[in-house]
Amino acid sequence: MTGTSRRRFLQLSGAVAVGGALAHQTGTAYAAPLREGFHPPRIRGVNCVRVSEFGRARNRFGVNAVRYYLNPQSVATSRGTTVAQAWQSQLDSLESAVREAARQGLWSVIDLHEPPNPDRIAAQRPEFWADDANLDVLVNAWRDIVERVTPYRAYIWGYDLLNEPHNRAELPLGASKWPAWAQAITDDIRTRDTATPIVLEPGPERCRGVSSRTSGSTPDPATRSCTRVTSRC
Repeated sequence: MTGTSRRRFLQLSGAVAVGGALAHQTGTAYAAPLREGFHPPRIRGVNCVRVSEFGRARNRFGVNAVRYYLNPQSVATSRGTTVAQAWQSQLDSLESAVREAARQGLWSVIDLHEPPNPDRIAAQRPEFWADDANLDVLVNAWRDIVERVTPYRAYIWGYDLLNEPHNRAELPLGASKWPAWAQAITDDIRTRDTATPIVLEPGPERCRGVSSRTSGSTPDPATRSCTRVTSRC
């Protein structure tokens, strides 16, 4: 999923695998025992990182969710700081944003748009995927995220593990390491949060194959990718 416009609507719906219980202040409760499956609420959302625009998005466009993305590499570059410093700032901003979204009755989808790897190698480059240490970067990043948003978990619609994961050297297929990496990230998240859905983006040119076999996959025409919402990879 791309983040080119704060006004671009997202339709994310459906689920596979298992879940727990979510409650939203609108009064709608979603609770399901593990054996019965998990069905997160349908959302009408928008990419937005400006907290001041949450109310406008809700009132003007009728959204009930915001997709808040974290881009520590870009922030580090723009501010002239280290990625580590930018990451801590991003976590602070995330906590404030999720808190405000909850106050306004909005769900949050947390998107790791860029990983906080200190060498700033983009996640689309072959060098990123060649370095297995970057799996640790991703796992640790989600540990930080989950810890920060724990008080607001009832208002988190999903964890979007990585935006448009792909390796340019492997196009038009997705990154070959991504399924195993996504599973490792999910397994670690599940030691801390057993209920919040996981948003898994398979990567470019993978949507048709996934959507034809998996309930809950929806095509994104901008990237020819898709989003799979699940609580297990």
